[in-house]
Amino acid sequence: MRGAHCSYGCSTGFDPRIRRIGDIDHYVINTNLYIACSTDSSPAMAPADTKRAFLRLLFPQPNRLGFGAALVGLVTATAALALAHPSSPLSWSVLAGVTSHRTQVELLDVANAWTSPDTQADALWQAAVDATGQQNDSERALSLLGRLLRDHPTSVHTTSARAQRAMILDRRDNPASAEAWKRAAESAPEHPRAGRWWLAAADRYSARGLTLTALEAYQAATAYPSEAALAWIAIGRLNLAHDAAVAHRAFSAAATAAQRPSTLRIARLGVATALERLEGPEAALAEVDEVIASEGSDPSLERRRDRLRNGG
Repeated sequence: MRGAHCSYGCSTGFDPRIRRIGDIDHYVINTNLYIACSTDSSPAMAPADTKRAFLRLLFPQPNRLGFGAALVGLVTATAALALAHPSSPLSWSVLAGVTSHRTQVELLDVANAWTSPDTQADALWQAAVDATGQQNDSERALSLLGRLLRDHPTSVHTTSARAQRAMILDRRDNPASAEAWKRAAESAPEHPRAGRWWLAAADRYSARGLTLTALEAYQAATAYPSEAALAWIAIGRLNLAHDAAVAHRAFSAAATAAQRPSTLRIARLGVATALERLEGPEAALAEVDEVIASEGSDPSLERRRDRLRNGG
């Protein structure tokens, strides 16, 4: 029964001429009354029908695509802001860390899989390099390198793994670095950096007071032309206090092997020091004068010459 009034005095009829914008509130009231004040001849509107009608009133058919596009744009802008802002939990830096962690997991999955030993060794090496560099996790790197050396001793990465392990221990001032450098050099004597590894091992042994072991390592380093002069200088210094003759021979060998003027001057000063102990100040002064004449002067040579001339 259209046009009937409920007990509240409101019409229960639905006026299809309701204006879409201005009469929204009135429409809501009327549709609510349809539900509450139905009659047998005019049944109430179903709730679903009411919602659909209300949505059609708010968003007419021609504007639905526009609303969808606006919604997509809003979501896209929000996502872009979340990725760009550094404090956002979805920022690129955070995602990069997640990716790095996932890469580690994937590499270890390969290392643990039933793949070829070479593939497993490759995965362990890459994971160790990543742990050393990007993650700066020395403990994890040492663990991975130890596993690589233990499980894949014939891998092509063995030499690099030994050197990497020695470097990490050295940075941590671990006394085991000396032995680690020595093993790296012994395992690959033909490696271009083997001489440096011998020098590093010798320096660490010497710092710990292991003079004889250090001398052996320095002696091994003399076989490499690029490190020979420094190794001979170190041998001369270690022997100078108790055997000036051996020190003299070592400094003379350093002067012969020197490839840089600065290294040559240091070696010749060592020769002069050994001569002073073996033959006296006159022999040392003659050596210093010869160095200055042939190589040029520097403050250290001038100080030595002045001291020797003054009898001190």
